[in-house]
Amino acid sequence: GGYFYQGTFEGENIISWDNEMQRFKKYISNFKVSKYCITNYQFLQFVVNKGYTNKKYWSNMGWRWRLKKKLIQPINWEYDRDFKGKEWREKIAGIYYVLRMNNPIINISYHEAYAYCNWSKCRLPTESEWEYLTSFYINDEKLNSNLNCKVGTTISVLDDKNINKLKIVGLYGNVWE
Repeated sequence: GGYFYQGTFEGENIISWDNEMQRFKKYISNFKVSKYCITNYQFLQFVVNKGYTNKKYWSNMGWRWRLKKKLIQPINWEYDRDFKGKEWREKIAGIYYVLRMNNPIINISYHEAYAYCNWSKCRLPTESEWEYLTSFYINDEKLNSNLNCKVGTTISVLDDKNINKLKIVGLYGNVWE
């Protein structure tokens, strides 16, 4: 934790949203965060351990949302009993591929992320904590070629070279927040 400047100044030469203005000094208390994005493998453990059918992990609104959507797993996943001896697969650009276990989980809702965090006894970072973590890049020119990934593609968290000064991997460029 510590102090940092959150937000941007109007007219600053960076891409920003209007709700990110004006810049202000903010104190962040100490907290812990995973070194890597949550992977498909980690999220799969939540799925196979009945995370989607146990109401205790979900917020009330999230549980209602899950029931309405009739979800028992992420919307872009399927369990294919006929595919090479039962495998989990993920849909990418309309095509199913074998689930890439070391890639970050993608295409889940806030409700699903919240439930996963409850199941794994952690929490999502606040907006201020997220911005604090991203403030530890030396400058944007240090970001690796992940920023040039094709839409809908990600790479393994183990191959991601986008590391900040705190040794946290993948805050930019591999997946969209």
